[in-house]
Amino acid sequence: MPPDPHHCKNKICSYVLKLEGDEHAPYYIYCGMTSDIEQRMLAQTGIRENEQASFCKLHPPVEILSLKIHESEEEAILAECANYNLWAGKLGDPERVRGGRINGLEMPFAPRGWPRDATNRAKIISR
Repeated sequence: MPPDPHHCKNKICSYVLKLEGDEHAPYYIYCGMTSDIEQRMLAQTGIRENEQASFCKLHPPVEILSLKIHESEEEAILAECANYNLWAGKLGDPERVRGGRINGLEMPFAPRGWPRDATNRAKIISR
């Protein structure tokens, strides 16, 4: 039996959004998790503006790249962190991705696993 679209609340999901780009990059990525996907997507688009992530205010969502239902919040959080690392690595630039451990506008330090030294980080980003 297919899932009932009227009962999305309390389904624990991880998701990846493609965000609008700017003069620095053609697009950005936002990774997240929620237990109410309908409300969260409305928040990320600005309909529920006091719940919108600051990065999505700066770069509005244009597409859902992935959406996965999980059995537990712990599993969804792990998926969010994995999605962040996958996209940051794929793009070669952790500044273009938010989610996982990195959710603010400013990145105060390199994400876990990335070179802490700005010179080495620049080499990776310039690939």
